[in-house]
Amino acid sequence: MNKQSNNKKMVYQRYGKTFKNIRLQKMLSLSFCEKVGISKSTIYRFESGQAMIGFDSLLIALYEMGVTLAEYEMFLNDFIESYQEEIISAILRADYFGDVSEKKQIYRQCIESKDNILALTVKATYSKLETYEVDSLLSFMSEIKLWGYYELSVFYMILEILSECDIIRFLDNLFLKEDQLNHVFKYKRRMLEIYYKSSVILTFKGRQAASYNILKKACLKKIIDDLYLNNIKNIANGFFIFHFENKEKGLKKIEEGLNMFENFGHGYICKFY
Repeated sequence: MNKQSNNKKMVYQRYGKTFKNIRLQKMLSLSFCEKVGISKSTIYRFESGQAMIGFDSLLIALYEMGVTLAEYEMFLNDFIESYQEEIISAILRADYFGDVSEKKQIYRQCIESKDNILALTVKATYSKLETYEVDSLLSFMSEIKLWGYYELSVFYMILEILSECDIIRFLDNLFLKEDQLNHVFKYKRRMLEIYYKSSVILTFKGRQAASYNILKKACLKKIIDDLYLNNIKNIANGFFIFHFENKEKGLKKIEEGLNMFENFGHGYICKFY
């Protein structure tokens, strides 16, 4: 019981201390919180680790300080990726380099940590899954109500094993939540990766209308300063043009995207795509 109490206190202190550091850096007094309906005594108890505040109150206070929830989480974790995010990064890195040995190691690691979804996700990148394994992934995807980085990443990595109908079905679910995801860069980036990869897969399968609609939706997102996203956008659009409009024009657009990766020293990404 004492151990649980101590753990809770440590969590309270970490959240409160991080909040206080942000507030002081913004040169805001305790009284600023009263403007958003949070008493000075409540904030004092929160910052000193004596109590937590409601999630809604925390969001409002962070908003008033000009800090996103994602930034607050990064401050809390000292800008260190969560265990699951580390695994996701490792899977994608191994996929870029075609390192099957590393993928198998990650698979064993996921099994040991009892993350069956990530285990099946990485296994799908180097081996054909059994029917029951595919069904487990489909069941997971079908039950998603809230899209986080984990859910987006699983979707992105298993796209190639999904049927056309399932891709479109899961995209329809994602489309309903995309406005919420636009506010966090890494979520928006992964979401757009899903759109462009889905478009390429559906284009390859001859689904012109579905692919066009995805590209059209992706076009509405601003990605001005992201070289990587702009390049895969060119590749996806070029692939669509090559298949359905003009082979020469489409090939030129694809090559522009690939050459850009090569020119900036990312030959491994060029080779991957």
